[in-house]
Amino acid sequence: MTDATRDYPHLNDAASALIGATDAERIKSIQSGTWLGYGRVKEILARLEELLEYPRITRMPNMLLVAPSFNGKTSILERFMELHPVDLDATSEVTTCPVVMVESPPTPDVSAFYTRILDALMAPYKPTSSPQEKNSQVKLLFREMGVKMLIIDEIHHLIAGSMNKQRDFSPDGHFKLPHLWPVKLPHGGRSNYDDSAAMAMRAAASLSR
Repeated sequence: MTDATRDYPHLNDAASALIGATDAERIKSIQSGTWLGYGRVKEILARLEELLEYPRITRMPNMLLVAPSFNGKTSILERFMELHPVDLDATSEVTTCPVVMVESPPTPDVSAFYTRILDALMAPYKPTSSPQEKNSQVKLLFREMGVKMLIIDEIHHLIAGSMNKQRDFSPDGHFKLPHLWPVKLPHGGRSNYDDSAAMAMRAAASLSR
């Protein structure tokens, strides 16, 4: 038992470690934020875990997380990412990345969407490559890196914009990611303006078909 544990038994290990820290170190720790895993958040994380381990099938299940702005949607998704970090095997030089998270581009642009996935995977690519070429590269990387789940933040951006742009993601009227390697697709979207929640829910329903 350390002195901090004995003198301050009500503190957890993280707080006890700061007992002897300088004021600057304590302030920095406070400013870095604290994770609060309240009941509803735990339910969401548990559901994400279920999806992550779901067996691969033709039509993968999906999840839609909708809430007003500043309600912690992105924080929940980032927490899930922290629980499933990239694993780099230096011996075999193999990188395993079970979860990939991207923020959708501000407009329904297929090429920009694939670019964001490639950036998240830190993969080199030609900016002038066609969407089809980027799609092939993404599928190959997903297979090689063992990607099980693709998380899309701000999903409502992909169903905004002109009808022509929307058709790139929904050629038959059902929102989908064109020819992606089968992965689970949790999405986060805002619900505080212009029916974005309804649009995002409609997208998720189409993705599940």
